[in-house]
Amino acid sequence: MLPEHFVPALVTALAIKFPEFIPLLDSLPITGDELWLVKDEVILGLAILSFIEELAIRNPDFAQLIEKIDAFIKFAAILAINNAMLDPQVLEAVFNHAGPTGSTAAVIGVAVSTPVIFLTRLRKNLLAYLRDLDGGNDLGLISLAN
Repeated sequence: MLPEHFVPALVTALAIKFPEFIPLLDSLPITGDELWLVKDEVILGLAILSFIEELAIRNPDFAQLIEKIDAFIKFAAILAINNAMLDPQVLEAVFNHAGPTGSTAAVIGVAVSTPVIFLTRLRKNLLAYLRDLDGGNDLGLISLAN
């Protein structure tokens, strides 16, 4: 069973980016201009991942495929977000460099994104162990872990 996280994240990002369409939200002191969540690249990524998530919910065969390549999808998503969000000032501070070059940005992106594969596999193994302990989710361990 896949967790459903991308659609709420997409709705939240859109609500922050366009508060004028949500009653009472435009009166709150939220300025989404500086948030990474409302950048166009992040919203596009969330939209794509939301679409994939919805397909997986509706099609069990597609869900099994996604479960197999889940770590690599997350890696690619994090790598894309890192690439879009990497600030040239960070590169300058880390490498005493004048701005992002393709190779430097890629190295930092891969270094930051690679733990996602490990953490995804760790989570998958933990969920498998919890399914063995609580197959019918009687104790609610699987619901708690998701």
